[in-house]
Amino acid sequence: MSEPPERTSSGLLAYRYAMTPEQRRKFHGIRKGASKAEAHGYYAEPGGGPKGEHCRSCLHAVPVQAGNRRVYKCGLMRPRWTHGLGTDIRLRSPACSGWEQKKPAQGSGRAEFRENEAGA
Repeated sequence: MSEPPERTSSGLLAYRYAMTPEQRRKFHGIRKGASKAEAHGYYAEPGGGPKGEHCRSCLHAVPVQAGNRRVYKCGLMRPRWTHGLGTDIRLRSPACSGWEQKKPAQGSGRAEFRENEAGA
């Protein structure tokens, strides 16, 4: 890229030749072999919490609907959430220091409803 880029009528830069893949990675700041977006939405470094626990068993793992799929984000990082992959978490990651045990799941209430209905 020895020659400076020219501006087009729309204000975009127009280069005189196409970039090679290596030049494109350098231009966009992408490491070779790295994913463009990685999960970085953790409250603390994964692995700092209780041994054997994962984000899946944490109280703060919050499901968020993203189009037609569900992603998970850390509830402790809610003020920093974006709509991108950069604030997602992976449920298989080891627990961090902010890990808290989920409350035991309650039943759907149907059995309790049936018992109350039968007794009435």
